[in-house]
Amino acid sequence: MAIVRFYEVYFPNVAPITSAEFVFELDCPSRVLPEIDRIEISQSLSSFVKLCCFLVLHELIHNKLYKKHGNPQSDTGDVFREEVKRLWEQGVYDGLL
Repeated sequence: MAIVRFYEVYFPNVAPITSAEFVFELDCPSRVLPEIDRIEISQSLSSFVKLCCFLVLHELIHNKLYKKHGNPQSDTGDVFREEVKRLWEQGVYDGLL
């Protein structure tokens, strides 16, 4: 949750994530469950701090867009890319890439 709290400041006016967990047997690197304000990250990635930070940012974007539009948004869509650009310009990715 410390990583989530660190990056949530870049997502004002979005309901906060209330839980973040490492999960065994997750069939993807990470996912957000916006209906219950939860982020899950594959346990196999838990020792890679920078990657976990990147995944949390990715899922926070999905969370914001889901809550704004009421449905999932594509990682490759214009809306998602604009959000990445906004974060990039604020320096959020500095030190991660």
